[in-house]
Amino acid sequence: MRAPRLISAALAAAMSAAVLASGALAGAPTVVRDANDTAGPLDLAAASAQIQMKAGKRSLVLRLRTYQSWDPSQIGRPGAAVPNFLSFEFDRNRRRPADRCLGVAVNSAGALVGQMNAPCVAVGDRRVGRPVRVRRSDSRHIEVVVPSRLLGRSANRYTWRATSSFQAAGHKSCAPLSLPPPEQRYGRCADLTRFATVRR
Repeated sequence: MRAPRLISAALAAAMSAAVLASGALAGAPTVVRDANDTAGPLDLAAASAQIQMKAGKRSLVLRLRTYQSWDPSQIGRPGAAVPNFLSFEFDRNRRRPADRCLGVAVNSAGALVGQMNAPCVAVGDRRVGRPVRVRRSDSRHIEVVVPSRLLGRSANRYTWRATSSFQAAGHKSCAPLSLPPPEQRYGRCADLTRFATVRR
């Protein structure tokens, strides 16, 4: 989990090339990449966030790429004690590590969905809104469009990071983490990018 850095404009453009036909993307994406440093298939390679406008409504387009391929069957279902998961965490200008998080999980129909939760501490979290669709373009990429209402209309910027957790990798580098809440909810193989900010 070495600190990622902002990547080149060329790579940022490549990650945002698949513009959603349903809305216009505003400005360049905020993109970070992460080192190939965590065992298991959910090791994060890069993530991005970008504002989208559609019919006067604002959304946040989030994209994530892993180093390895993974199957939806490897992602846990909601409510598991320490599920395997991908997620995005948000600090909405309230000086907390993360006060909302969008967890990616598999629903009862076997589809990937993202559920916003608050305050992002696993135990006692409340659901915020309904699940949103998660698009999976290939075996390593996901994209999710988050309506601004799920993040709070009063926020004038979104500070975010991508995270992953894989419990069953069984690798020496995946020791239990000694981290304060909310990171205690992670499994043995966890990867966290640094926080980055995208402005409205």
